[in-house]
Amino acid sequence: MQHHSDEVTKSKERNNFELENRDRKEIFRRLKQFFDKIIGFEIKYNFIQQRLNEIEEKFNKQLTKNESKLDIQSNDQIEESQQQNPIQKQQQQYNSLITEIEQRVNNQLKVIQESNLKELKQKEEQNNIWKDKIEIDIQNLLKSIKEEQNRELKESILQIKLKDEQNNSWKEKVEMDIQNLLKQIKENYQQKQCPSNDNNVTNQSNITQRQSSSNEQNGEIIKNTIEDIYSQTTRRRHVPGQYQPFIHQMQSQSDLAKYYNLKLEYKKTICQYMKGFRQVRGDGNCFYSSFGFGYLSLLIVHYDQNQYDEFLNSVIKKMRFRIYYQSTKIDDEKIETQFREEFIKRLNCIRNLENTEMRQDELFKQFSAYEKQEDQQADGYFYALSTIFFRNLSLHFIQQSEYKDNFTDKDTLLPWESECNSNEIVILILAQQLQINIVVFYFDKEQFKMMEYNKEAKRKIILLLKPGHYNLGVPNIENEDNI
Repeated sequence: MQHHSDEVTKSKERNNFELENRDRKEIFRRLKQFFDKIIGFEIKYNFIQQRLNEIEEKFNKQLTKNESKLDIQSNDQIEESQQQNPIQKQQQQYNSLITEIEQRVNNQLKVIQESNLKELKQKEEQNNIWKDKIEIDIQNLLKSIKEEQNRELKESILQIKLKDEQNNSWKEKVEMDIQNLLKQIKENYQQKQCPSNDNNVTNQSNITQRQSSSNEQNGEIIKNTIEDIYSQTTRRRHVPGQYQPFIHQMQSQSDLAKYYNLKLEYKKTICQYMKGFRQVRGDGNCFYSSFGFGYLSLLIVHYDQNQYDEFLNSVIKKMRFRIYYQSTKIDDEKIETQFREEFIKRLNCIRNLENTEMRQDELFKQFSAYEKQEDQQADGYFYALSTIFFRNLSLHFIQQSEYKDNFTDKDTLLPWESECNSNEIVILILAQQLQINIVVFYFDKEQFKMMEYNKEAKRKIILLLKPGHYNLGVPNIENEDNI
């Protein structure tokens, strides 16, 4: 009976052991599935190691517990258990499973480390590529900045040299003017102290002659007024001889490209329109000088007689000739009439020459003269008359246009050597009113853009604008019929 009870107890313990063994296998199976699923994930090595230690400790405790139970059993049970040796087999299985788990974990850690190293290496290579590119961009930027600084430095040096030359010229001119003024004061003082009867008779005779001839009076008024304008403006500044003419002879396409510092592709485009250009004296009248000479060339050289007469009768003869310079303003109708008639007389003198070539040469001679030139029969007054006319003409057209209420630079149109900030509107209105096509080439920093006004008109004037200064373009041979 006792033996049967022991058998039952032994059977129960065996069943319990088998159940526990099955549960452990299920645990190991699930652990295996878990570690199979962590492939491709970044798991820290210390966390895995900690979990392994916990599992191993748990298994060791279980093994110790099982061993203590087996020690309590009887010798028979021990012998039987030794025969079957389930605990040893279980321990071997545990050890084998732990070894397998460790190997799998180590393999996964190795895969993760290799993946991390590869990714770090790729990032490092990308960073090196970006670093090299940034260094190249910085070097190019520094090079560009250095070139720009050198260019600006050269321009500054040239400007300083030019100012120094101008200052020296001004200094010499002022010293000469002072000497001449002192000499004149001295002579006047001597004449007042010792008046001559012959001089008195001569002066009275001259006064009588002026009063007897209104034409001579008009001529004197015009001469004195223009001389006063020149003395207070143009002649007050010392200008080297080559820059004194109000307009220059035509220069070639190469000179044009050099003057405006044009690149080759821009030069080719410009040369399609022009065979050269004329430089204009640099003062506040440069727009009226460029446009004025260009339009007078059309009027005197290219227009037929009917067109010429119509312009004189419908425009010039109805125009005012107000004269503003420095602090002087001449709004006297009588004086304006004298200036208008003198301008028309000089235009007719050039127009009445036999052929167009002679007219063009005479127009250039009269317009460019800055002082009396006996050898060329030019007194230097034609330029002043032309500039006064075209300033009044611009104001006249503005006052008749739709822009009259919004044009804010009216006060800059009449004063001598005064620059207008709204020349685009003036050019547009001149093109419309005079029925001509005006083409403006605007040059800035080795580039240019072309603006065209009243494109449909047949007659054409080309203006060359660089910030602050106008010159006159000379059209190509194929365009000369339009000029």
